[in-house]
Amino acid sequence: MCAVERSEIKRNLSEKTSEELIQIWTMNNRDEYSTMGFEVIKEILTERGATLPAQNPYHPPGKYRKVRLPALNKRAYGVYRGTGSLLLEDGGIRVKGKHVYSLGVRWGIGIAIAVISVVITGGALMLGIIPIYLLVEYVFLKKEEITVPWDKIQNFGVDPRRKLVGVTFDGPPATSPIMYVSDEWNDIALKLRERIPGKEKEVTPPKVFLCECEDRQKADQVFKTLQGAGIDCWVEQPDVSKSTDIHRPRIMVANQQLRQAEKILSPDDFKAPVCPKCGANDPVLEAVEPENLWRCESCGAKWT
Repeated sequence: MCAVERSEIKRNLSEKTSEELIQIWTMNNRDEYSTMGFEVIKEILTERGATLPAQNPYHPPGKYRKVRLPALNKRAYGVYRGTGSLLLEDGGIRVKGKHVYSLGVRWGIGIAIAVISVVITGGALMLGIIPIYLLVEYVFLKKEEITVPWDKIQNFGVDPRRKLVGVTFDGPPATSPIMYVSDEWNDIALKLRERIPGKEKEVTPPKVFLCECEDRQKADQVFKTLQGAGIDCWVEQPDVSKSTDIHRPRIMVANQQLRQAEKILSPDDFKAPVCPKCGANDPVLEAVEPENLWRCESCGAKWT
């Protein structure tokens, strides 16, 4: 079957001129031509004695998500949904995929679905809010490819933990913001920083619970230790205005640094280190691999 398919592909592509095949080869659009198609194009051009130019980079499809980046917009979710692509070109960014309709159109679709369900079932059934919501948010989508000029981009943000790049821009209705998840998130981020410097919004790392300390003094000791090791951390005090808030001071760390923080100290048996030579408190944590390496600022002693 594969040989028959390849033969058919070659027969169709052989009808094109070498110039047309070179253009297809260079554009490297994997959405329109399969891997076998490009193999056949290479074969035909080689047989014709043509020189194969370099291909444009191929960007595997990512996925658009209905998520938020509060640094960009505290309320707005990504409006594109599902598989798509985000390409960075000379003229701007090219967004390809499916997005929700404007709010007014979604309301119209929802009402129409409810009415149709009543008519079809003779009044026995009318779809509820949740099924209708899911249909207008994830099924009835508009397929649209747009190019956003660089000067129309307002801001962008990057969340490495989720491999997520978010962009807000001035564009057609219901096309901004976009939230794009891709294994190539870092390459996309680097190119955005290069083309539109100064428009990146810092994404505050989500905080997660690490440990609870006996008192504020112990919490401050843990905080200094983690901070000295480059960990983003915070001390959360109990709210004395609430009688139900009886927990002790808590140490919170950046989500993506939780495992690193756990290697530095164990919440169950952590003790503030004291210099074994001079007895000074608050030494400096110089390294965590293969084990914690401490240095006393008073006498210069080092120990593990």
